[in-house]
Amino acid sequence: MKNDTIIKNNKNFNEVFLKNSKYQKTINSPIKIKGIGVHNNNQVSISISPLYDKKGRYFRNNTGEFDFEIQNKKAKIFYKNLFHTINKDYNTPLYSFHELESFFLISNKGFKKDLNHYKNEIYKRNFNIFYNYDYDVKSRIPDTKQYINAQIENVLSKPIHYVSLEDKKNEIKGIEHLLSAFEAMSIDNVMVELNGDNEVPILDGSSMVWINEILNVGVNINQKDFSGENTIKKRRRKIKFFSDKSFSLYHNESFISYHPSKFSKITVGLDYSDSAPLIGKQWYSYDIFNDNHYRWEISPSRMYIPTIQDLYESMDSGYYKAGVEDCVNLCMFDKWYNNDQIRFYDTESARHEILDLIGCLGLLSNNGNGGIPLGHIISYKPTLELNIRFVKILKEMIVI
Repeated sequence: MKNDTIIKNNKNFNEVFLKNSKYQKTINSPIKIKGIGVHNNNQVSISISPLYDKKGRYFRNNTGEFDFEIQNKKAKIFYKNLFHTINKDYNTPLYSFHELESFFLISNKGFKKDLNHYKNEIYKRNFNIFYNYDYDVKSRIPDTKQYINAQIENVLSKPIHYVSLEDKKNEIKGIEHLLSAFEAMSIDNVMVELNGDNEVPILDGSSMVWINEILNVGVNINQKDFSGENTIKKRRRKIKFFSDKSFSLYHNESFISYHPSKFSKITVGLDYSDSAPLIGKQWYSYDIFNDNHYRWEISPSRMYIPTIQDLYESMDSGYYKAGVEDCVNLCMFDKWYNNDQIRFYDTESARHEILDLIGCLGLLSNNGNGGIPLGHIISYKPTLELNIRFVKILKEMIVI
């Protein structure tokens, strides 16, 4: 696509990301993936689609299984229509799905049905005509009343092992890893649909798979809505927000605090010296827009369980029905149950707490403006419940 694809390879990844972090973004094309919900132990299909600027992030739980062949079926229909307009021979060029759909949309408005003429003349001379139809096809937003907006107001239940979005029509469980990846990659306008179950698949217990899937399809800077042939497209800038006051929340030995700053920084501390000495004391600080990118420093960190007793108690309460293999780091006092899957030996647990907190902050996103505030957030022995309480208070104190 002619629109700016901001991330194509690893070269100067941070510089390219930071250069464009002030603009609203979406994905180039849909992402489709299957996985297992770690708590429900059900297979779920998930589809993530791009949206226009100022739309935000929407979720929906669909009934029934998602047909991953639907795009192929639609493509076959377009190719069937194509063969009515050009000769079917080995010299016929291959056209992309969206080129074909754009061509037939224009044809329905009276354009002469000559695909080669369209491709060679109209497409080259008036790219905006093609681009508008192409982008519109990929960025159509359905009736948002059928979806739930990923905002803090829609977190109605106290989170224990996962964060849920809820309304009268939808409940989506375990959104924090996916939202964390969206925030880190500045994916501000997307539509997420779950089919088969209402729990986001756990994948490898981190957000690394989501990051890789986003990179595979590419990231696009959102353009303002196209209206008219001569409209000049402009990038939609994000609105930065912060609080001008410090505040703290406490619960037993845990606390989380916010301090005004020109940077977006998170510091997390853990202390499992007695119950899980292998995890022990960990401190990790991460400046989201200045340190090495989240892709390498945060996204690979897996969720963890500090003791085998914690796992048994959680399973007795109905959690972790799918088990913990390949997705959870389980500490057994002075050794890991699955040592081979540890990625950051001394700091992985603290890094994952930052991953979760970024996902919770993503619930501050509004109209495609992202959820990461300016400020230094310090968290000690964090929990998802404390994170959500913190985000709700922070929203009330926001200054734009």
